[in-house]
Amino acid sequence: MFGLLIATQAGADVIGDIEFFGYKGIDISRIRKALPVREGDAYSE
Repeated sequence: MFGLLIATQAGADVIGDIEFFGYKGIDISRIRKALPVREGDAYSE
């Protein structure tokens, strides 16, 4: 099983951290490149 957590920075409308878990054997750098968002990007619901 693979999981992804995207957290916003307190008091800001930007993505603070993108964390991965359960990714043994998965190339995280490829996943980061494929995501439509990046740390520091503006966040809106």
